[in-house]
Amino acid sequence: MGMAVTDLFPPRAREATADERTRLRQFALRADLQACANVLGAESAVVQIAAGDLERGLTLTAEDVARLAVARDRIEAARHAIGALKWQS
Repeated sequence: MGMAVTDLFPPRAREATADERTRLRQFALRADLQACANVLGAESAVVQIAAGDLERGLTLTAEDVARLAVARDRIEAARHAIGALKWQS
């Protein structure tokens, strides 16, 4: 089409100051941490339910075990994502 990516975005009115860039990085970090916390909360609930079932002597179905594996993978991915975040301001 003869277009570049820059054609899709309006030009900046001005460059961000160092303070504005710092605030934007902090905002992005908080958003990333919140996303990881949401995943950890949801997936740990799956683990807690399964643990409760086992504690009551119930047997997990193959579907339950498969869902626990998904929860394990997602929890591990969130842990790695948190570790990979840039903590500098």
